[in-house]
Amino acid sequence: MDDNSEKKFNECSTRAVAKGLAVFCIGFSVTYLIQKSRNMAKSRPFVLPSVMGCIVGFEALRHSMSKCRQISRQ
Repeated sequence: MDDNSEKKFNECSTRAVAKGLAVFCIGFSVTYLIQKSRNMAKSRPFVLPSVMGCIVGFEALRHSMSKCRQISRQ
């Protein structure tokens, strides 16, 4: 990997991590608000939102990182 492609990969992966974190926050908050609006899960209100946030955040990160690998190979 030359310097230019390494730089592209680093920039892309930084954006991918930020995107994954943002999607986690959105997934968590949407699930939490839906749960609160329907008065569900009174004993453990953060379990389902945490799981949903992790799943969607991980999938966004995985998808973004695969794009970064493709960009760095070009």
